[in-house]
Amino acid sequence: MWFPVTVLLLVGLAVATPDHDHAWENGHEYQYHIQSRTLAGLDKLNEQYTGVQIKGL
Repeated sequence: MWFPVTVLLLVGLAVATPDHDHAWENGHEYQYHIQSRTLAGLDKLNEQYTGVQIKGL
């Protein structure tokens, strides 16, 4: 019971600290290469699959 409360308090303290260095700087543009694929299928019936593939920059 106390573990979730403790975690929430620690996260709140970390966010509320005013001199916390953030991972991003204002005024900069960041680009990320993202790839993801999700497949589903019934391989015992027939070797056919369906899915979604996402690529982005």
